[in-house]
Amino acid sequence: MADATYQPKVYRDDQGNRLNVVSGGKLSIESGSSFAVATDLEVASGGSVNLASGSSMTFASGSGLVLSSGSSVSVATALEVASGGSVQVASGGYLSIASGAYQSVPYQTLGTSQTATAVVAYGVSLLTGTTTGPTYTLTAPAGAGQLKEIHLNPTSSGVTHRAVIYAGTTGATFNHQSGSGNQVTLATSTHDYVRLISTSATAWRVLRATAVIDPNFSNKTT
Repeated sequence: MADATYQPKVYRDDQGNRLNVVSGGKLSIESGSSFAVATDLEVASGGSVNLASGSSMTFASGSGLVLSSGSSVSVATALEVASGGSVQVASGGYLSIASGAYQSVPYQTLGTSQTATAVVAYGVSLLTGTTTGPTYTLTAPAGAGQLKEIHLNPTSSGVTHRAVIYAGTTGATFNHQSGSGNQVTLATSTHDYVRLISTSATAWRVLRATAVIDPNFSNKTT
């Protein structure tokens, strides 16, 4: 406990083994300086680490943030993970989404005039289909374990609309196929939704392909 009879708000103990910052005091680390912790930085019960607007906390390669049981991280705006970084949940851990919260995924919509635009390899893509079956190209995944959903968006009812998805030009394959077989065709008469998972940086595996029941397009024909 800090000595309340001592006047400075930042001071060392009499023996010099502890630096005290009392209420109203401040430890300022200016630009160009650093704060090195060899073992652990401990925040006592009820305490917190607050990052002001515009500030950041960077973890170098090989370092990490470990949360013990019962602890938490509260993020008011966004938690950004730089390219090549990751958020890992250890065995026995879990991600909890509270009531009223939600998970947001990237969403892409492509029309028939955008077939030259690559279908991104993450999130959900909605591709416009026609009777002639426009061709789209799916980007290769970054590595194994990447989930991807693609949905067909027909422009009218009563006829079959298709969209063809190729992966070969990006160096990837569907279910290890090659040539003309290295494609997925979505059609309103059969499968207008496909869910994929990457098994490597050059291979997609079809997890599920199904016809989605849509009351607005109930007159689907072959």
